[in-house]
Amino acid sequence: MKTLKPIFCALLFFLALLKSYSQEHPFLIVKENQYPEIRKKAESGLLGSIRSIAFQRWNGPEGNTTLNYNISAYILEANPSARKKYKDKIYSILKNRTFVKPNGHGALVNATFTQFYSILALDIIYNALLQVKEILLKKTLEII
Repeated sequence: MKTLKPIFCALLFFLALLKSYSQEHPFLIVKENQYPEIRKKAESGLLGSIRSIAFQRWNGPEGNTTLNYNISAYILEANPSARKKYKDKIYSILKNRTFVKPNGHGALVNATFTQFYSILALDIIYNALLQVKEILLKKTLEII
């Protein structure tokens, strides 16, 4: 019986580890299964104008505004193959970002927004990323 106890404990640990890896990614703001409802709401009104602006301005210069347009366009695009260009633009923006220690209040606020938008964007395209890209982006988001 004493020899079975360590094996049993190891088995329980392994099963707990497997369960933790099999859980769904805990999305921060919106899950992919909520996209159709958001798209329906974006057919008119304020969300409709946000939708049209996002689709028009998605390919702007790399920055927080363009990142936000791409996040919106990625969520609001119904065609999965058409979403690829928004995902690729988000990835490009995140890959090319550099984070430095901010000097002063204004720089701190801007750096905080930049990091928040970056984490949000990564969360939105999480399922679409390859594992290698995900690892690269997580390293990029670490602040020195």
